[in-house]
Amino acid sequence: MHSLFNATKDNFYKVHTLEFHLFQTCISSSFSAICRSHECAQFLCELNSVYFDLDACLAEIASSFEPRACILPGNVTANGDYAKPYLSNEYVLNCTKEAQLTQLDQETGALNFTKEGDKENVLCFYSWIKRGEDDSSLVYSKPRRLYRSGLKFTADNYVANITCYEYDRYPFVNIGRVYHETHVWIPNFEHKTAKVGTNVLIVVIESLSHLNFLRLMPKTQAALKNLGHFQFMNGLTKVGDNSFPNSMAMIAGEISDMDYKYKGYWDKRLDYVWNKFNAKGYVTGFMEDFVPIGLFDYRRYGFAHSPTDFFPRPFWYHSFGEEWDLYKSMQNFTWFCFDKKGAKVEVFFNVLMAFIEKMNRHKKPYFMYSFYSQVTHENFNSVKMIDEYTADFLSKVSKYLENTVLIFMGDHGPRFGGYVDTPLGRLEERMPLLAIRIPESLNIEYPHLRKILNLNKDRLMTWFDIHAFLDDIAQEEYHFHPPTNLSSINPTRAIIPANRTCKSALVSEMYCVCNDIVGVEPYYSSHVWRACKKLINQFNVWLPNNCKPLKEKDLLSAEVSIFSISYLHYNIKSLTLPFFVQVSAAREK
Repeated sequence: MHSLFNATKDNFYKVHTLEFHLFQTCISSSFSAICRSHECAQFLCELNSVYFDLDACLAEIASSFEPRACILPGNVTANGDYAKPYLSNEYVLNCTKEAQLTQLDQETGALNFTKEGDKENVLCFYSWIKRGEDDSSLVYSKPRRLYRSGLKFTADNYVANITCYEYDRYPFVNIGRVYHETHVWIPNFEHKTAKVGTNVLIVVIESLSHLNFLRLMPKTQAALKNLGHFQFMNGLTKVGDNSFPNSMAMIAGEISDMDYKYKGYWDKRLDYVWNKFNAKGYVTGFMEDFVPIGLFDYRRYGFAHSPTDFFPRPFWYHSFGEEWDLYKSMQNFTWFCFDKKGAKVEVFFNVLMAFIEKMNRHKKPYFMYSFYSQVTHENFNSVKMIDEYTADFLSKVSKYLENTVLIFMGDHGPRFGGYVDTPLGRLEERMPLLAIRIPESLNIEYPHLRKILNLNKDRLMTWFDIHAFLDDIAQEEYHFHPPTNLSSINPTRAIIPANRTCKSALVSEMYCVCNDIVGVEPYYSSHVWRACKKLINQFNVWLPNNCKPLKEKDLLSAEVSIFSISYLHYNIKSLTLPFFVQVSAAREK
């Protein structure tokens, strides 16, 4: 047994009665409600032990003046007992890939037939795909014959849909469609004149926690190790529930409202960090694969105009087709594949690779924010399906990183499935992967960057800190600079104080993982919510008739402490003015 007062199991059960002290109850009168142990048997059976913290009010006040430093969870293994029952070997990605009939030269923008496609009995047609009035619309040009002379891509026409049909020569009869491909060209961005600057490449994998990365991505781990100089930030904690608030904290430095009431476009809604790179003459890029429910599109209006120089939304929006189905696109593995062109995740990394190669050939500094989501959104097992593709991309990109800051990360941990309701799952949901690589070019001139980053690897961090890091890169600020506040600290320029707390780092109690406590939103956690309702019902039995009964809305918070892999501690707080009660309960696994 465990309690905040170190009560032992023996002396706890020696108590024949439980006194529940209420502060300023009803008309500021005090009393003790006595509950015989046999009357509480069922309640005690469910929670193992229940007691009220008599100094709850004072403790709450004192805690605001004497914040504890953040002690991050330790000795947590990726393949612990909680994760094992939820692991599955069924998640395998098998996508067919047939020979290409057309090929696009990214340097010249010329599309031509391959040897396999240069046949007299194959007729092909092309149609340009363009962005419509906003993010939710596409415009298709009239289909035209694709002749043997090929097709020329331009900055205005950079996405083309190709469809080929096979015919019998005698008689000239259409046998059927034999080829379908969508090509996207990386423009030259000749209007961008900057020649010097540190590139920034951000690769986000939806719902990838640090633990799940260690658990299910061995090939990617090996690729990162081969690249070298990656620093894993073990204390990175999310600041919001899903992708949007966490992403906005990083790319805009603030958590935007989550009530979806904003009915306008997002072009100038926030001060996005890519705008600062754009002002320096960088080529900017923002690419998502799962655009129907993209960061700015799920229950939002997206952008009226392209937010960055390279914004291949028409390519990805077209890939889902008119019969797009939200559930199937995340659960049915066939939706993870292009039409006989292989896995969509492979195409995602191929487009990203083409962008990087072209920027390097033309010596144009760039900022690229790439966000992969479709396969990994729903089930934490599915990340294994993209492991090989991710590792392959990292191996290929290695020769272009001499002057590039590479951030490989998740946005948060897994949010769906039974595993999330386990204590380890709750912890994992709050601690996404973050790995940062400082390039050799910066290391030579500013050798303290890697050293300070290493010193901060086990400190409490948030996406606000990464925003400060990105902002300083845009402004070319690399010298050591002590933090001026605790809410946003560049982890390469300042040592994060050991006494930093979730409150000072702008991490709400719901997402804080410090000091063995994992906040739980009771409305979204079934087992904790059942315990809370049981507490409320039992407490109302003990209340005198002249006191207002507790209601579910009076629940302030519920917490789960992880003291070991087999031991849980619940801490439930409730407030019904004018009194405050706090209950703690322990449960052995």
